[in-house]
Amino acid sequence: MAMQAPGGYGMQGAGDPSQMGELRINTSFFPLLWILFFCTTRIEINGHAINRPWGWSSFPLPAGTHQIRIAFNYMFGPQGTAVRNVNIYPGHVT
Repeated sequence: MAMQAPGGYGMQGAGDPSQMGELRINTSFFPLLWILFFCTTRIEINGHAINRPWGWSSFPLPAGTHQIRIAFNYMFGPQGTAVRNVNIYPGHVT
């Protein structure tokens, strides 16, 4: 049975807090690209997107492999996309 992680990312998980881990992401840019101060980042975890400000973001996730996609919202849609599969371990911060 699929359960949602706290935060509603819709991932598979046991629902047991001892099987949860944490993903911390730091988004940043070169300050001379000052126009990016007016943009937000778009973080997708297994296809579920959330807009976040630049800087540190933390997400509780069930243990396992998750696909992370990060981009920033610009005039014509998401730009600078990066994709990576990340392993989350129970009780650890990744």
